Amino acid sequence: MTHFLVPTDFSPVSHHALTAAVQLAQPLAGRITLLHAVELPPTPDLRPNVFVMKLLQAAKHQLQLLLREASQHVSQATIQELLQVMPHRTAILAALAQQPDMLVVGSAPTEPLSHTIQWLLRTAPCPVLVVRHPISGSLVRTVVFPTGFSVRALRAGAVLRRLQAFFPAAACYLLHVGAAEQSAETLAASLAQLAQQVGLANCQLAVVVAANRRLGIAQFAQRVQADMVVLHVGAAGWLWPISEDTENARLPPVLTFRLAEDDKATAGV
Repeated sequence: MTHFLVPTDFSPVSHHALTAAVQLAQPLAGRITLLHAVELPPTPDLRPNVFVMKLLQAAKHQLQLLLREASQHVSQATIQELLQVMPHRTAILAALAQQPDMLVVGSAPTEPLSHTIQWLLRTAPCPVLVVRHPISGSLVRTVVFPTGFSVRALRAGAVLRRLQAFFPAAACYLLHVGAAEQSAETLAASLAQLAQQVGLANCQLAVVVAANRRLGIAQFAQRVQADMVVLHVGAAGWLWPISEDTENARLPPVLTFRLAEDDKATAGV
């Protein structure tokens, strides 16, 4: 059973993340864990007090309201709540130890990514879906997989093949953004070879020429009305599509993933 972990602070963007998780889990008969962490201020008095009890009761009530609302939109998936009394990052790490298949987080569209989300993008052992806008209609009908032609792109392509299972009914595009001086025919041939090498089936190939990858991905995603962009974030430079909208081209939710070798690169090995 596919397991989605959704941390929430009860903000509107967290609600967007839960909506996305529900839409992903439903066709897969998946499981959703809705996580909220209550971080208490340090105090020498270890006895329960009225403030702490009311804080926990309010959090429990909010979780149950979200659970009740989300349950109205699922028939195949299951949803459970998890209330933890510990620092937020500690709670997320503990939940990630249960090996969810995807972490779904919300982020405000007009603000930089929080330090916690950036930390998760670089360290989470599972793919991370960042949702920055309200979700309406079916979530995933069209998915864009941007790629290069490096050895690491070959390994990332193998991960993309596995991620296709999350979107069984979606139209998929394997996209390469090239520079103006590069031959479109040569790039298209290289892209076709990459798709064959990694075994990406039922994936349309697309080559676009743009001033930079940021603009090329954003414009292509807008042109095909993509519902999701899937990115390898082993290199810090790949964080930009999630961090901001580009040239008024609003990006859809971005699903990021990492490779085992990214940990070695981060550690300087």
